[in-house]
Amino acid sequence: VCGKQFSALWVHRGVCIECEETARDRGRCPFNPRCEVAWFCPHERRCFVCDMHSCVECRLMRGDGETVAELARRYSPKVIAMDFDRTVATTKSGGKPEMGKHHVDNDLLSLISCTPGCCIVTRNSHVQHIQSFLTAHGAPPDLPIHSLK
Repeated sequence: VCGKQFSALWVHRGVCIECEETARDRGRCPFNPRCEVAWFCPHERRCFVCDMHSCVECRLMRGDGETVAELARRYSPKVIAMDFDRTVATTKSGGKPEMGKHHVDNDLLSLISCTPGCCIVTRNSHVQHIQSFLTAHGAPPDLPIHSLK
């Protein structure tokens, strides 16, 4: 990026250590100029997206279904909104969920089934199929599903 000559030891993901530090000092992601300032943790100087970072102080955590269930037990939120595709289920890109082909995350399904205030917020337009699919896997039949399409 800067044109300086560094050995591979001092270059990470195409960015030299000096350019990386300069970007982090400015509160910016050093690896992707499209990352927004709001995606950068000021506490650890890490990008939530590119560095796959979590920060308790920023109240933004990354993890799997088990992590989400543990956080829900710890903080008892009033509302938990989950995406459907590639989060609650293995569907991708707004596809129709199919029994036997797609699966659900058991930790998230358990959370949905046992925790009031859970809902699905998705860009997937197949709301009726999602409802049937989740109900067949044990989710409450009145689970709110909101499609943003």
